[in-house]
Amino acid sequence: MKKILLIFVFLFSSTTVFCQQYPEIPDEINNAQVNNFEVPGTRISVNKPAHFKYIPELSRLQKETAESENTFIMFMEMNGKHFTKTDIIAHLEAEEKEKGVRFKSFKKSFKLNGYDAVLIYAPQTNGNVRQILLMYGDKDFTVMAAGAAPMNNAKEQKEITDILLSADYIKNKKIDEEQFNLFTIDLKNSKFKFSRNMGGLADYTINGEDSMTDIDKVVECFSVQILPSKLTFNEMKEYADLCIDRMENNTVASQRTIVKSRQANKYQHDGYDVYETQITNEYKGQEHQILIVLKPMGDKTVFFMGIDISGNQLDLYKEIMHTIIPK
Repeated sequence: MKKILLIFVFLFSSTTVFCQQYPEIPDEINNAQVNNFEVPGTRISVNKPAHFKYIPELSRLQKETAESENTFIMFMEMNGKHFTKTDIIAHLEAEEKEKGVRFKSFKKSFKLNGYDAVLIYAPQTNGNVRQILLMYGDKDFTVMAAGAAPMNNAKEQKEITDILLSADYIKNKKIDEEQFNLFTIDLKNSKFKFSRNMGGLADYTINGEDSMTDIDKVVECFSVQILPSKLTFNEMKEYADLCIDRMENNTVASQRTIVKSRQANKYQHDGYDVYETQITNEYKGQEHQILIVLKPMGDKTVFFMGIDISGNQLDLYKEIMHTIIPK
């Protein structure tokens, strides 16, 4: 369930339709060039233009010019996650049928270096940003790269599309995902172990078991991410509220949760401001507690979210949270 909430807010819930010339994508693309950039912590490589910089906290390639803050690509790799392009297309078409032509998106299925792939164009909710999503993979992995560019800037949209279509996957590359965590943590000899790092969001589960095998199952776990700026109190509150809103109003109706109660608290710990929200939640008929904590440290902010099914993990989560130190 938590996979749906935080790993980049990318699902398409558009409100405006624009006349748009979409790219012509061949049925098969085989990239012969050697890409100049490997996304840290993944097996993904792309051809990165010199005027894009990499932001490790967000696993994001960002265009460096000030007027292009809405021009970027974020990356996520899911090993062991079977990619099925027919399921992606079917989901999009079901959304369009349910919500009407205003939710219609451009989508193209094709082969990318031999892998099944889907490229999707869809507007963001504010109508000012075009989101461009590439998903590809096979029975062993799924890659998602979510790009964005200003709605009225066809040149930057093409730039993002060109980077996405340059993507390759180095399947035999060995990776220690934990070494790319941007923080230190003391697990206090608990049963929680590192499971995976996706797009800068590190998951910890009981004995490190895979938390992605069944999206219909609530798993006792917690996630950590280092946000690349120091958030104010109001920004921390907005971030926590956004997480909860995404749980309640997921665009996939079957994956929405019911928030039964919530309690927010602001306090200090070791001289640092802390914003904490505890909610009672229900998903697929299973009630559980969720703890969301944000803690600015230096010029970064620690984000923590834990799911407590058994009812006895919240105190442990709080202890672990306050051992986290950004690198």
